[in-house]
Amino acid sequence: MAVQEAEAKESEENATRLSNEAEAEVKKVEPKLKEAVRQLKGLDESAFVELRTMKVVSDKKIPFIEAMLIMYGAKIKKPTDPAQLANDPRGLLATMKKVLENPRDLKAELCDYKTFMGKLTEVEVNQRIAKLEPILSNKDTWTEEAAAAASVALKAFYFWVNALTSLSACLLYTSDAADE
Repeated sequence: MAVQEAEAKESEENATRLSNEAEAEVKKVEPKLKEAVRQLKGLDESAFVELRTMKVVSDKKIPFIEAMLIMYGAKIKKPTDPAQLANDPRGLLATMKKVLENPRDLKAELCDYKTFMGKLTEVEVNQRIAKLEPILSNKDTWTEEAAAAASVALKAFYFWVNALTSLSACLLYTSDAADE
């Protein structure tokens, strides 16, 4: 009986420690999350219209569009129509237009990051982070300055992707610690 009580107490202490560690990690990420939400809420309809009406994706916009679509979970499909292939060989424009069909709902969904992240499994988060790694690790193209030069909306998406990848890393860290 004493052994079981000691094990239960140790288990409870571990759970409390892990909870405290998780809370501390999330607090480190909170400023990024708040800034991402502030950036997104600051977008007006014209910022989305600009992206929706693009005919060609410039090289400076590609990393930000692609990162947003990956983190959002959009399925990027290469076009089969030769006319579309010329202007959008990777399918980023067509996919972005679909994602931006209802900007108000999209903005609300992106700002509610807890619900958004809560819908994802650990496997989905890991897959998205793995796809994002080459984009986020390129310090020549993945910068706030480059995002701001690309467009106001893409700058907001830059903050959103950075915040969610930081939150994901934090949640995965605490999940791994709980498994140990």
